[in-house]
Amino acid sequence: ESVVPFHLAKMRYLQLIERGSVEEAVAHARKHFPSFYERHRKELLPLFGCLAFHHRGGTSPYRSLFEPQLWLQLSALFKKEGSRAMGLSCDTPLIVCVHAGIAALPKLYKFATVMSEKLGELSSSTTLPIEVKLHRDFQYHSVFMCPVSREQASHENPPTLLQCGHVLCEHSLKKLTRSAGRLKCPYCPREVSLGGSV
Repeated sequence: ESVVPFHLAKMRYLQLIERGSVEEAVAHARKHFPSFYERHRKELLPLFGCLAFHHRGGTSPYRSLFEPQLWLQLSALFKKEGSRAMGLSCDTPLIVCVHAGIAALPKLYKFATVMSEKLGELSSSTTLPIEVKLHRDFQYHSVFMCPVSREQASHENPPTLLQCGHVLCEHSLKKLTRSAGRLKCPYCPREVSLGGSV
């Protein structure tokens, strides 16, 4: 269950106290905090305590609750949970690839060491020779945009891998296909057959 609603209610409460609207803050707490009490009891107690010291401002023992960085943390949490709900990574694809590579590297190194001792040098390949289980944080539903049509792939227009390794959407492939089901890849000089595409 998401913690974003609690943190939004908490930040609104603190914002009202900071403005000096104590009565409005109390009304807000009475309306929103009871539903969070069971799960967030330890976090709620300091919020009630800061109410008693609201007049002391910067000398309050609860001044850390009013630091601006809490809004940045809430923003990051909102982004993370929103991305996860949509099945996407909240990091850039490059960061995800780097971290996934770092996680997979020890297993691949061990595999390469064992195989080179038994079989000699491994040949270069475009696929991993073993399956590497990655943490759930690296597993998300990606969105493919066709580089030719600039349209998002869908069930009706799925991405297709050509023999040359480039990926285009099915509709773009049909438009580019010449006679005998062959086409020239728009990204390399290779001519490929539509029948051999995956």
